[in-house]
Amino acid sequence: MRRISKAFFELLETYEYDQINIRLLASTAGVTRKTFYRNFSSKDDILDYIIYDRIYYTWEYQKATTFEETVMSFFTYWLDKKNDLKLFEKRHIFYLLSDKLEKYFEMNPVIASYISNQSDIMTFGAYFWNGLLAALMEVLQIWASRDFKESPRQLTDIVLGYFRAFRQV
Repeated sequence: MRRISKAFFELLETYEYDQINIRLLASTAGVTRKTFYRNFSSKDDILDYIIYDRIYYTWEYQKATTFEETVMSFFTYWLDKKNDLKLFEKRHIFYLLSDKLEKYFEMNPVIASYISNQSDIMTFGAYFWNGLLAALMEVLQIWASRDFKESPRQLTDIVLGYFRAFRQV
């Protein structure tokens, strides 16, 4: 699976996302199409695997216990993987990253606990949740477009400020 995901990023260097097909992926990875389909059902599944693998690593091994630490670990991780983000920006596929991240954010116990502890979650939960995802993805995309000038700490402060402002409205 790692060979296929590595091939995916190699191909993104040269091809638009829509130009990458299973035959090209399998060939670049040095596997047969049958092997590809044994592991993935589509190229979108590769992205899902990559995001899961990376987000799981970020949250599992950094052991963040607070919402702030979780946001900080998110940006710290992506700083280390900034070349991947630049590819998403170059190929105009940040929306795919956002779609995949949404389900993994829901699985993070720190984020789930933070959201469920909001006193008005029944009224504003959907807004808060979607605001969180939108804020993180917009900050991530702007950060990539600015060539990672800000530190993960600065970005964490921006996101936390956004949520403090949300709570005061």
